Amino acid sequence: GMNQILLPVYSQAGYAQSKAHFAPAAEVGVLRAGEIKARAGSYPKGLDEVAAGLKDPLTGDAPKYLVKDGAAMIYIFGPNKEDEGGFKESGIRMAGDDFAIQFPPRQRKAS
Repeated sequence: GMNQILLPVYSQAGYAQSKAHFAPAAEVGVLRAGEIKARAGSYPKGLDEVAAGLKDPLTGDAPKYLVKDGAAMIYIFGPNKEDEGGFKESGIRMAGDDFAIQFPPRQRKAS
């Protein structure tokens, strides 16, 4: 029926809205991680040190915090609710549909 047609549209809109709420707080978190690294020489180990209380707006769970390739990343799962590790290794495309904020920001690889 009509619900099956509208549902994907609603979930997309809900996800876009939740990303808009999540992004600024995650930006602050990864910037804080960068400050700690500048001061202490290494990124903090856990989310609590940089963004305590930050929640994935869709699930209410804590987002993932990852230090990889010299960068700190905070990410939430996308609508498929799978942990796909935030960003892919190459380029700036996201793996699956995770939504990730990273510091330092990802550079476009010169081709």
